[in-house]
Amino acid sequence: MERRPADRLSTRALSVGTLSLGTPLGLLTAASVVGSALAPGLLAHHPLLLIALAPRSMFLMAAAPHVGMASFMVVGTLRLAAADPFHFTLGRRVLGHRFNRHRELVARIGLPVVAVHPTGPVLAAAGAAGLRPMSVAAADVAGTALQLALLHELGQFVRVPAWLAVAGIVAGAGFAGAAALRLLIRRRVSAELQRGFS
Repeated sequence: MERRPADRLSTRALSVGTLSLGTPLGLLTAASVVGSALAPGLLAHHPLLLIALAPRSMFLMAAAPHVGMASFMVVGTLRLAAADPFHFTLGRRVLGHRFNRHRELVARIGLPVVAVHPTGPVLAAAGAAGLRPMSVAAADVAGTALQLALLHELGQFVRVPAWLAVAGIVAGAGFAGAAALRLLIRRRVSAELQRGFS
């Protein structure tokens, strides 16, 4: 299928840009996997390290009773926001040329969405839509801090044992893996059917 001129990117520029942005994201993902694997021990002896490695909601709530609010907020905000500039830049560099139809909508509602749900895909969409980096960063940090404050307070009332937090993460990973496998199988079956009809 022929691509339109607007869709063409320099393959070398795309791969170098994606690699330079993907490497830090890969390292943060690896840290999260290590933190998840060591969660019970880290929660018992080094809850701040658990937050720094794997800042998942279950782990944050489990660590909250063992960590002061100020430390919890600083470490949690730094770790959660660490990947966000890379997602934003990746969206701007890689997705921007394909985002023209949605640019106006994201320009209108992008900042509130970033504040309410500051995740990688949302920040990539903000970057692709061309939102101002400083405005996105402010909404991102404000939303992250608010979520952390709520999780810290919730963690004071709902005691989450480490084994339950790990079980929740494992179950979530299992569901995500099953969904990805199902999607892969669907795509392969669809490709085989298309080959059969052509």
